Amino acid sequence: LFFLSALGIFVCFLVLTLRFFFRPPEPVVLALRYGTVAAIGAFVVGIIMSFLGTPRVVPQGNLLPLHAAGFHGLQAIPLVALAMVWAKVDGSKAKRAVHTAGLLWFLVCAGIAWQSFTGRPVLEPSIPMGLVALALAAWALVAWGAVAAFRRSEASLEGVLAG
Repeated sequence: LFFLSALGIFVCFLVLTLRFFFRPPEPVVLALRYGTVAAIGAFVVGIIMSFLGTPRVVPQGNLLPLHAAGFHGLQAIPLVALAMVWAKVDGSKAKRAVHTAGLLWFLVCAGIAWQSFTGRPVLEPSIPMGLVALALAAWALVAWGAVAAFRRSEASLEGVLAG
């Protein structure tokens, strides 16, 4: 029952996702494109876990961190875009930041996938986990830069929410 429900949600998500791919690539739309691609990967991992009947892959790999990282792309990448748009940063600079944030998030997911599908725990030190740590640190710098731009701008959160 859970699998069928998840499959239905996945189909609805795909239909809604298509809307973002037929709009002009404004920074927020671009971020949603990256985020939805990451989430589609998370859905695929969820389907794999359903077929396996467990999140575990031999001998100690676990697909849950990859599943979670994919869905968190829907939060992490648009965060950068929203901060840049609210700060009224030039469109090309905002798009560069979004592309960077999106590609870094994909690297995070790829590193977790590499570690998980080779059957190793995600907390075990390795080259893939080093890649994840570097990509997360780089993403954090991009996000910090976007939030700093917002804080430096004349905009305020109250002003953004009010109008």
